[in-house]
Amino acid sequence: MPNLLPIDSSSRRAGSQGRALADIVGARRRRSGGTVTTRDATALSDALIAELQATETLLISTPIYSFAPPAALKLWIDQIVHIDRKFAFDGATFKGLAARGRAVLCLADGAGGCGPGGAMQAADFLAPYLRFLMTFLGIDNVRTVAVERATAHETTLSTNLAAARDAARAAA
Repeated sequence: MPNLLPIDSSSRRAGSQGRALADIVGARRRRSGGTVTTRDATALSDALIAELQATETLLISTPIYSFAPPAALKLWIDQIVHIDRKFAFDGATFKGLAARGRAVLCLADGAGGCGPGGAMQAADFLAPYLRFLMTFLGIDNVRTVAVERATAHETTLSTNLAAARDAARAAA
């Protein structure tokens, strides 16, 4: 009988209805002589949360893609934002559980104008999202360093990078 490959991706090991249903399918396959190789995506999540818990300063460098975080960063965020591990919910309010530490956000905007006062500031869903996320997790000391027009002509980019490098040194 062919091998069954369940991919468990719920962050809940206990109380996950999807996992419970998959367990029924897996058990039936095993009883009929088949093999089951399970991959649990929460193992990676546990490792990433442990890294974050051991970190004093979280340094995130990211471009703004389509006005928001790139998919790779969003995937990391989805792996580390877990109830009772990085935040608590008492039925009425949320509380971040990262009681110490700080974050430095190094952001790059290709076209420009997404920064404070820029023509595209309203379309910047990256910086406000990341600042909110840090506060949600309990990290209140957040510094943002940004370079705008990262895809501009070399002269413009050089000027913008010089200012951003100074800001990065100050944030370090």
